[in-house]
Amino acid sequence: MMRLRKASLTTRTTQTQIPIRVVDTFFQGVTEVQSAHSGLRHGIHEAAARGGRNTMKLEIPEMADFAQPVARFERTPEGVVYETYDVGSPQGDQIMTTLEEGRGDNTTQLSISDADRATWWRPI
Repeated sequence: MMRLRKASLTTRTTQTQIPIRVVDTFFQGVTEVQSAHSGLRHGIHEAAARGGRNTMKLEIPEMADFAQPVARFERTPEGVVYETYDVGSPQGDQIMTTLEEGRGDNTTQLSISDADRATWWRPI
């Protein structure tokens, strides 16, 4: 489960970044993910900063109009499938509650120390 951060609130509202720590564990060897909503596949692309990789970029069209997108990623025999929701929807609230509970027992990790700006993730 993840709380996603948009690359931009105005121009790249469907692009998010997956922290390298998540890529090197859950997403290791994964080059694309499939939307459970549409069935479409989206590539994961490496991004670099200061001469080294720092994140992976992923397009999630469903989150374009979401104020606070959250997602559930699942490994299946066919690859990684995702569902994404906005906080405020029943499914989005359920994911966010699980992430917040994980902050209490340190099973939810943050990409940076500023929780408001961070990507959050929790393996389930």
